[in-house]
Amino acid sequence: MPEAGKSKRKILQPMLKTEKQNDSANEAQLFAALGGNTRLQLINRLGEGQGKNRRNSISGLCSSMKLSRQGVTKHLRVLKNAGIVKSTKVGREPQFLLVPETLTPLQ
Repeated sequence: MPEAGKSKRKILQPMLKTEKQNDSANEAQLFAALGGNTRLQLINRLGEGQGKNRRNSISGLCSSMKLSRQGVTKHLRVLKNAGIVKSTKVGREPQFLLVPETLTPLQ
């Protein structure tokens, strides 16, 4: 009968990643998020008001980009999961803001 600690270690070992693998995974997620033309347009739109600390609502982004609310929400979710965009809730609707520090490693 195998020791309890050994079998647990064998199971968990593939899940443990080195720091280099984590960096590669983060970069891959970042590039995947930037892979779509629509998401690049969203990033440009969000970046336009950065100096003024302007936040953008989903409805504002929909009207300026001629996209459905569901489409904008889907793309913003991908950008948010990659850390490119953050959101804060103002009233009932979330407001989105670009996080430019996440794009710095790509320069």
